[in-house]
Amino acid sequence: MTPLSPTPVCQGTSVLLTANATSDPAGDTFTYQWVKDGVDIPNATQSTFSATASGNYLVRVSSSSSPPCTVSSVPVTVTVNPIPATPDFITNPTTAQCSGSPIQFTVTNPSLNTSYVWDFGDGSTTVGTSVSHTYTAIGAGSVNFPVTVYGVSQAGCRSANNSRFVTINRKPGFTAPKDSSNFQVCVEEKDTIKVKASLLNNTPVPNDITQYIVDFGDGAGPKVFLPDQFTSTTPIRNSVPYDTTGAFKITIRAIGANGCDSVYTKDFKIDRKPKADFDARSGKKRLIDNQCTPVIIAIQDTSTGGNLTYRYRVTNSQGQPPSGFSYIQGTDSTSREPVLRFDIEGRYTIRLIVSNSCGQDTATQSALIARPEVMLFADSTVCGPATILFDAQKVEYDINLGKVEKSFAWSVSPNTGVTFVNGTTAASKFPEIRFGSPGTFKVTVITENECGNSRDFEMFPAEATITINPLPTAVQFTANSVTICNGDSTTIRPSGPGTSFEFYTQETGGTSLFSGRELKTTGLSTTTVYYVTAKNTQGCESPTRTPFTVNVVPAIGNNTISLTKAQEEICAGKPFPRSITGTTPTGGGGTAFTYTWQSSTTGPSAGFGPASGTSTPPNFTPNALTATTWFRRIVATGSCSPDTSNVVMVNVVQPPASNTISIAGKDKATICQGNNAPQITGSPSGNFTVIWQGSTTSTTAGFSDIAASRGMTDYSPGALTATTWFRRILSTTAGGCSDSSAVVQVVVVLPIGPNTIQSDQTLCSTTSAPAPLIGSTITGGGTAANRTITWESSLTGNANDFTPITGANAQNYTPPTLIQTTYFRRTIRLVEGDCAPSISNVVVITIVPPITGNSISATQTNVCQGAMVMLTGTTAAGGNGELEYLWESSTTSATTGFTPAPSTATNPNNGQNYTSPFISQDTWYRRTVLSKGTACPPDLSNVIAVTVEKAPATPTAEAPNVQTCPGVPATLRVSNPVAGVTYEWFTQQIGGTPVFSGPEVKTGPLSSDATFYVQAVSSNQCKSINRASVKVTVVPIVANAGRDTTIIQGQAVPLRATGGTTYVWTPTTGLSNPNIANPIATPTVTTTYTVTVSSTAGCEATDEITITVLPRIKIVNTFSPNRDGINEVWEIENIENFPEATVEIFNRYGAQVYKSTGNYVPWDGTHNGSPLPLATYYYIIRLNKDDKPFTGSVTIIR
Repeated sequence: MTPLSPTPVCQGTSVLLTANATSDPAGDTFTYQWVKDGVDIPNATQSTFSATASGNYLVRVSSSSSPPCTVSSVPVTVTVNPIPATPDFITNPTTAQCSGSPIQFTVTNPSLNTSYVWDFGDGSTTVGTSVSHTYTAIGAGSVNFPVTVYGVSQAGCRSANNSRFVTINRKPGFTAPKDSSNFQVCVEEKDTIKVKASLLNNTPVPNDITQYIVDFGDGAGPKVFLPDQFTSTTPIRNSVPYDTTGAFKITIRAIGANGCDSVYTKDFKIDRKPKADFDARSGKKRLIDNQCTPVIIAIQDTSTGGNLTYRYRVTNSQGQPPSGFSYIQGTDSTSREPVLRFDIEGRYTIRLIVSNSCGQDTATQSALIARPEVMLFADSTVCGPATILFDAQKVEYDINLGKVEKSFAWSVSPNTGVTFVNGTTAASKFPEIRFGSPGTFKVTVITENECGNSRDFEMFPAEATITINPLPTAVQFTANSVTICNGDSTTIRPSGPGTSFEFYTQETGGTSLFSGRELKTTGLSTTTVYYVTAKNTQGCESPTRTPFTVNVVPAIGNNTISLTKAQEEICAGKPFPRSITGTTPTGGGGTAFTYTWQSSTTGPSAGFGPASGTSTPPNFTPNALTATTWFRRIVATGSCSPDTSNVVMVNVVQPPASNTISIAGKDKATICQGNNAPQITGSPSGNFTVIWQGSTTSTTAGFSDIAASRGMTDYSPGALTATTWFRRILSTTAGGCSDSSAVVQVVVVLPIGPNTIQSDQTLCSTTSAPAPLIGSTITGGGTAANRTITWESSLTGNANDFTPITGANAQNYTPPTLIQTTYFRRTIRLVEGDCAPSISNVVVITIVPPITGNSISATQTNVCQGAMVMLTGTTAAGGNGELEYLWESSTTSATTGFTPAPSTATNPNNGQNYTSPFISQDTWYRRTVLSKGTACPPDLSNVIAVTVEKAPATPTAEAPNVQTCPGVPATLRVSNPVAGVTYEWFTQQIGGTPVFSGPEVKTGPLSSDATFYVQAVSSNQCKSINRASVKVTVVPIVANAGRDTTIIQGQAVPLRATGGTTYVWTPTTGLSNPNIANPIATPTVTTTYTVTVSSTAGCEATDEITITVLPRIKIVNTFSPNRDGINEVWEIENIENFPEATVEIFNRYGAQVYKSTGNYVPWDGTHNGSPLPLATYYYIIRLNKDDKPFTGSVTIIR
């Protein structure tokens, strides 16, 4: 019998036992009897038996030989383990929770020796009787997560799943806001802090956030903002401004419609901008009063800004760190006010860098040690010759802590024309120097105290640049005087030297009237003398002033012209009446006057030019004028400027022009007798007098004024009874000009007479021609040529649906053969005239057309037994428009046996489409269509034949129960596949979509139990009536390699894996045995081990553990703290890897002289700041609280 050692199974499954019997000689047949626990099992007489209960089984086999031979097999033990009870569980809390809130899940009926596996529906799983899980869900509304728990016994048997949904309210999605200052504000020291955050909402819209609760950290407490108050364009701000430096925590709670919130926090930082400044002079002194060095400078900090850090840097004149310099009195380069000591004379640069969160700033000062310093502020440019006193305003001496001003040495280069005056010399402290020649001079000075001179360490030479500019020569003129008219202007332009001059009104002293190339005088009434100097490019003036005289004579006067009344307004093109007269001029200083007459058609102040005609006598007669014109007279004599008279205007009146009239752009219109004539439109009449005239005689005679039309640009004649001609007269007041327009005509015609047609007809055939339609004789509307006839048709009879019939323009009309009912009428219109169109009565020709478009189709013509047939019919057309459908069926043939098809309330047989009841035999279908209320025969559609196929048999699954491992596919088989039949697998018993196809399929990797259902499908897609089921059980396996561990190099650590029956560890480096659950690991470097566990069912799982290996500390036993910079402290190599380390050092008497806890600070051989003597000391080093401490000795040597 096989198997001899069956694998234990779980309740609900079985162990297949097989009897293997042979005979000698071969050829016997056998009978079987299966036995459990010594008792025959009823009806168990086959060669195989499925054991479903625990017990000892054997089989007795009897041969067919005579006499029969009976033998029993070796008993085998079958173990069927019970399935744990289906767990029930509760949640705490029981109500819907917000995303991010923990939920406790507890099995209420736990069994002993049973593990409970949870699947939270969000991709997370865990094991335990009572577990906690936190869901994360962002967005609007809520989401349901399916929670599933099942039990697994120690034997690996799995209970049924228990599932239910947990509702999680999503917390709203909130995107970090944007602040206008990026949450950092830097304020100048002088400014008062009054800052508000300005936050813009970056959260995408739409969303379901109902409000924002915001605490700006300003002390005002939380504030509520609605969504429309906090958008991407509408900022929110704190109500109380921040008024000090610091970090203010802003907290925003976005509240969703479900009450859940998302919380965002951000610090808003305010600080002062750093500004570096310091005083390096006030705290400067000699260390020994009568010695030049050393010098101490106590820095006084005057920097501004909040939370500053300081960094000083001192360099020598080469920009390098100096020798002979140090920080003293416990200060260093990072002190706020360090004390600097300089032991060597020289010039040094002190640089301060201050910084905070707002940035940094730098200040630099120069420090001169011991030597004196002198600075000149005497650069100047003057016109020579000049004397300059170098007094305390121009030179500054600094003895720089010295006691004696030993000497002063002045020099000037070049020294041409240079002399020291007023009792001073080149050795004077404040000399006075005269510069007698033009040029540029360098003046320098050197001073000396008891430590040395100022020149050796000068930052900048004590030097002044003196520029002495030359004076220009006197001004020259081509002519020294000019004569002008009283009130005229003239230009005084010197001929040299240079191009820049100063103009004065007095010979000496006074203030310049004007500076420039020339002077233009204005408004002079008396003779005037001007005095002029030249000015060179250096700004120096010539020493003497040259005079220039402007002589003034009386101006031209009494220049006036005038017009008579008749000359002020004339008609265009007429001769000008007499001359324009002018007075006799006076003044000017000349002997005779000249005259020039000018005219302009632009205006009184522009556009003037020589007048046409003889324009030089005192009086002037213009030629004929065509436009309004202005005149003036120019009088000239002597040296005075010509004088312009007053301006007179001659208004030129234009005769009427462009006097046109029309009726809608034409010269003729036709109206119906008694109707209002259309408006006659005239061109603009301007300022002309207007009168309209009319005539009923002709275009040239019988005209008379229409009094009511006076002054009208356009004219509406009103109702007319006879044909009438019209014209418009325009005239002017000045000149008596007038103009008559062309003539327009209004023709009056009689209305159209009676208009009738006849008569109605009915045609049952679309091939019969209708009889002619007869129309009445037409009268009125003028001549026949002025009348148009239009026959119109309509398919509806609605007045607005009639359209003209092409070519139908005679008194009568014969319609063509019609295919549908049509309505007719006749319309008479006039070519010209506003008489209303005459529309006749309507006649109708009724047509009953044939029925068309009657065809049917079926989605399937080969159907399965018990199927319903869906028949689709086209929309039939034609007939009288009221069509009736009737579906017919036959089980005889396509031509006979048709009767009305079965009809139900849901599937009637008189609709456009039809669905049959369930059919079980071949059937033919057709549809009839007839015109309602007529005797016309119905129209028959095409015939659809439907063939019925018998359904295939329900398939049989090879195994109704299958096991697999988590994440491993399962194989599903049909035991009785039939050729030509397809097998479809589903995840539900009824309905759904196939997930696999074939008699043998593999599922995808499975993580939980599943049931699949298979149905048979024929080649014509006929399906078996039922589906067979196969249950797949997933046997779980979870690997656990243990927690990550840290060891010291050289230590060993046991590994402990759980979760399977066999174990394989990789890599094998450092392991005592890689094929057991608990090997000993001794890695020399940090190593990650992976364990693969396997179950008896062949399932595998993996897990990792990392063993971090720290290097051993290295301890030296001597060091020499003798301040030589070598081996000054007791270093312990690699101790930085042990942040919990404790180092204790004792002298030989047991007194503790040093202790370090946490990060080790190397021991410098001192105790309480004092050096310890040469000796051997003893240490205890504890790397952590668990490991054995290190002990030993260390010796201080010198």
